[in-house]
Amino acid sequence: MFYQDLSSDNIFTKYDKIRLTNILTNISEWNYKNIFYFGNTLGLLDPENINRLCSSLITYSINEKLYHQRWYDEVLAAILNSISILVRRNYLLAEKLLDRFDQMKVSDGYACEKMHAQLYRAFITYIKTKDNRRIYEIINACKALNLKELEDGFITGFKQIKQIYG
Repeated sequence: MFYQDLSSDNIFTKYDKIRLTNILTNISEWNYKNIFYFGNTLGLLDPENINRLCSSLITYSINEKLYHQRWYDEVLAAILNSISILVRRNYLLAEKLLDRFDQMKVSDGYACEKMHAQLYRAFITYIKTKDNRRIYEIINACKALNLKELEDGFITGFKQIKQIYG
């Protein structure tokens, strides 16, 4: 995905995309391996498949109480990466996933993940209304907490959103 972003060359064929989608769609149990593969290939999928698979992961996570698993970090990373991609490709689907994300048990130990979710919600508000106040509140909170890497990432993300949506 990053190669394609940098070079504009699509080396992932339509057949490869169909094959990947079929493999991921046939997941019956979300284990570490499946979550790892989904999280690392979701940028190659179309928005509808990202939404469907991520929604399935959220449902499975809630029903199977995956928050007790050692690899819950990977679950949250895959879900938030899905939302991040969808904010850029189809913000309405991202908004639906954020609503589902809010149903999950996410402890304060995952404060950075919660901040990402809040930022994505603020991006959607900006896309709809051009109101950027909440985005800057979140960025300023990072600054106040001396979370420089997070702050820089959020600023870069906002620049991307402005570039895509104006």
